[in-house]
Amino acid sequence: MNRRSKLLGVFALSAVLLLGGWIRFQGIFEQPMLLWDEGLFTTAARFLAWRVSEPRAPVVEFEGYPVFNEKPLHVVLLTALSTLAGHRPATGRLLSALFAMATLLMVAHRLWRLPGASPLPAVLGCLFLAVSTYHSYYSRLGLHEIDSVFWLFCGAALFDGRPARRVGLKSFGAGLLGGLCLGSSYRWLPLLPILMLRTTTGLWPRVGALAKAHTAREIASRACYFLLGLGLVFAATEALYIWTFSGGFSQFQPPSYLAALSSKFSRETVFDLSEAGFFLRLLTDLDGALPALTALGLLGLSAHALFGGACHGRAREEGSAIPCPLLLETLAFLLFPLVLYSISEAKMARAISVMLPWMAMAIGLAVCSLERMRHRGGRWSFGLPLYCGALIAASISVGGQSLLLPKKLQSSYPAAIRYVAERSESHLTSEAPISASMLGRRAVASYTLPKKFFQLQNAVRQGAGFLILDWEAQQWGSPLINSLRQNLQPVLDLDNPCVRFTPLLHEAYLPADVRLLRKQPWIDRVRVYDLRPLLRSRGSGRGEEP
Repeated sequence: MNRRSKLLGVFALSAVLLLGGWIRFQGIFEQPMLLWDEGLFTTAARFLAWRVSEPRAPVVEFEGYPVFNEKPLHVVLLTALSTLAGHRPATGRLLSALFAMATLLMVAHRLWRLPGASPLPAVLGCLFLAVSTYHSYYSRLGLHEIDSVFWLFCGAALFDGRPARRVGLKSFGAGLLGGLCLGSSYRWLPLLPILMLRTTTGLWPRVGALAKAHTAREIASRACYFLLGLGLVFAATEALYIWTFSGGFSQFQPPSYLAALSSKFSRETVFDLSEAGFFLRLLTDLDGALPALTALGLLGLSAHALFGGACHGRAREEGSAIPCPLLLETLAFLLFPLVLYSISEAKMARAISVMLPWMAMAIGLAVCSLERMRHRGGRWSFGLPLYCGALIAASISVGGQSLLLPKKLQSSYPAAIRYVAERSESHLTSEAPISASMLGRRAVASYTLPKKFFQLQNAVRQGAGFLILDWEAQQWGSPLINSLRQNLQPVLDLDNPCVRFTPLLHEAYLPADVRLLRKQPWIDRVRVYDLRPLLRSRGSGRGEEP
């Protein structure tokens, strides 16, 4: 790589990173909370901060709803950032955006260090991730996907490059990062064996004088270092979990982190082959032609590696061969999650966000392979400009959609909360964690909607004068809520444009359910109902349903 191409590459890569930052940070503090989990994490961070300041107080004294079960390390990060930026709803989104930029930098770092490569693979790989609507969407939500995937990606990155130095330390570091990933999201537990295999059998390319036999003793040694690091983080997470709830567990909290992990992961191991192509359709809906171009590049790269010597050291210059372990790692982290989560019963839209950094790696490796072919000449020399041109054209199209995300991710729920807060001490709502994170726990009469009329009566007697229903109300599905929606006239009826954004409903419902829900006229509305006239008309002595 000459000095001129390196300078041009730095300039282009900086422009791509600035574009990715603009997509993720523009309007992020004004964006409202969209999902139930965002409110849970914000309240959990407040709970942990309170626990640190009041270590001897019983848990029941905290006014919030202590949710600190299957993602405690994400809550620790959020609490730390909240200490600096304040305990407000936007802090979770800021955390995701910061880790998204860190992921972009890590992708650029890994692709830039490919042996003998120009800056082009790093630029185009980062361009995919920077403009990806899928990745940008989760970068703008206060969820745990972006930071948990970052730890997993960094663990795999420890083994890039040729030198076989500090093997034990790298294996231990990979275990630590794998533990951070697991502590931030239980969903990636099935992917840790892939990281372990990368640690034990794929440390460096077997090229020339650096070739080394992987004996059983060496593999066992690296596996022990990896498991030691993983076990230390898991033990620390377990201790943190038990200390946090040492004043008494609520009915919602399992008695240990291991128990919480087991209960939460059980749904991921129930398989359902229906809608197996859902994630491919969702990727195409959000990122246009980019997933197809990624698959095409990966297919060509695999063929070139098998038959053209791209990663076997049969190239003219051994130093320019694509590292075979890196190719195998990319294939594993793309194909295994796609198959696993496609056949899992819990087809949540966020499940394959883990693939996105490795999709960027696949694009970078494909461009690198086409560069090798172009340098050798032959009939496939035209492949590089065609592929790069298609990538840039698709990225421009997708980037335009990503720039519009701040307008698409708008919710009328904050306006409904303000309306209710001015007229009542507390309220019932289908988005209790969001209300609690904005107004405090005492503003929410109950974290669950009532299923019986006497429960509704009791809530109103205690000060809950209004009911807010949005698309999440369908999850409760009780006859009482359906009856209230049909028989009461809302005092406030607002449009909720975020529900029309493709993946939002898929966070809570299966694909077949989403198709039915989109036909409901209330699905993209936020409606406020005044409950006080209802109870006055029914009388306090009769527990009749409306």
